[in-house]
Amino acid sequence: MVRTQETRFAKWTECDQLYPNEPLSRLSPERMKMSREHLVPLRRQAVQFLKRLKKLWPDSYTCFPQARAMASLAKTHLCALYRMGCHGR
Repeated sequence: MVRTQETRFAKWTECDQLYPNEPLSRLSPERMKMSREHLVPLRRQAVQFLKRLKKLWPDSYTCFPQARAMASLAKTHLCALYRMGCHGR
């Protein structure tokens, strides 16, 4: 799992492994709080969603081109975590 900022400002270069049997997102140490690479396994649904986004914005550097205006994505992300019982963890 990643923080909401890493999700909102995700780059296509970090999602370089969408097609193998074990899809993976690779976050660089510069973007992570602990300054080390973070590997995130991607579920089938996430891969399908990312592939659709790529078709919508094929020339975009980021996965979510409107990320600065997408504060609601961060709120939705946090609300989902709270509902799963992760509030304060």
